[in-house]
Amino acid sequence: MQQQKIIEASLCYHCGEEVGALDLIVDDKHFCCAGCKGVYQILASNNMCAYYAYNDTPGKRLDHNTHYEYLDEPNIIKQLLNYQDENSSIVTFYIPAIHCSSCIWLLEHLYKIDAAIFNSRIDFLKKEVSISFKHQQISLRKLVETLVQIGYEPAINLQDVVKENSKAVNKSLILKIAVAGFCMGNVMLFSFPEYFGLSDLEPQFKALFAWLNLAFSIPVVLFCAKDYFLSAYASLKHKHINLDTPLALIIAVLFLRTAYSVIFNDGVGFADTLTGLVFLLLMGKWVKQRTYHHISFDRDYRSYFPIAITTLQNGKEKPKAINELAIGDRLWIRNGELVPADSILMKGDAWLDMSFVTGETEPQHKVLGEIIYAGGKQMGEGIEIEVVKNASQSYLTSLWNKENYKF
Repeated sequence: MQQQKIIEASLCYHCGEEVGALDLIVDDKHFCCAGCKGVYQILASNNMCAYYAYNDTPGKRLDHNTHYEYLDEPNIIKQLLNYQDENSSIVTFYIPAIHCSSCIWLLEHLYKIDAAIFNSRIDFLKKEVSISFKHQQISLRKLVETLVQIGYEPAINLQDVVKENSKAVNKSLILKIAVAGFCMGNVMLFSFPEYFGLSDLEPQFKALFAWLNLAFSIPVVLFCAKDYFLSAYASLKHKHINLDTPLALIIAVLFLRTAYSVIFNDGVGFADTLTGLVFLLLMGKWVKQRTYHHISFDRDYRSYFPIAITTLQNGKEKPKAINELAIGDRLWIRNGELVPADSILMKGDAWLDMSFVTGETEPQHKVLGEIIYAGGKQMGEGIEIEVVKNASQSYLTSLWNKENYKF
């Protein structure tokens, strides 16, 4: 029993990591660092210690040294917010630390920590939290700092403010599925007499139903299956065959055979097979898109850059959005920060980790006046650089956008 107490005492009550030489004790509980102790005290002061009831040692060790002055800039706030009116705002953050039911419980009870936060919802699969707050009572910067204090630092990067790559509902595909499903249902309905051998009893209805089936097949082929024909044509134009080529051939053959049978009164054709095939193909495409939406690697170079950087204006530090950087801007790069654009070293001793660009982990030394490429991480003291190319025109951007590097 004594040995068990010793083992339990050597583990941090918040994060579960082993307590080293620094053993902080609060309420007879041991903590490995001031960060874990601070989170526990915040939770305890707000009567939220039920956080620890969902999992043993559910927390994460705090390890951050981030500056959030840029979150006071109106332009950056406007780009980050999903919605804003006179009283409230809504923002969505990606939080990598979300990993268990305790995380969900704590993040959904943020209103207990600050009354200005009146709603928060978690998407566990995407590790995202959508927070509604009263911006007149709590700023976006203060909201982020509150999340950091409880151990859930959001990953805010340049891609968060670029909306053109955001996943949206494919309305065109859904419309095609609806049309194909409607036509397939009607074709199946008119094909029931043929299925049960009743068409011979009423020959006049047999011909009518065959023409109706052909009519329902036309929008399926010309509208719903249009992408397969376009894809097949493009592949044949480049002298190769893709997966859509045989599908387009099958759809075309089924339609032509059905049209021939109906026009020359040689049977009812294969309208049911045709419409059913197109409907199932489109459903499969929709399921694939939904699956890729959750598991695909859809990030680009912007997801690794911070949303803002510190600029030097008249000797004073001022945060500025990276997409607003211009040639000639002076930047102050601290230890551990990424260089956002191709620049020239103007002041300081630069030791850059270029592994993100070249794959080499050995730091590179740069002297005054030497070019520094975007993507390098400063490993030493702070340096002053001058931008020579916009972030969108840097070497890293051109390298990432090459077709050979796209997956």
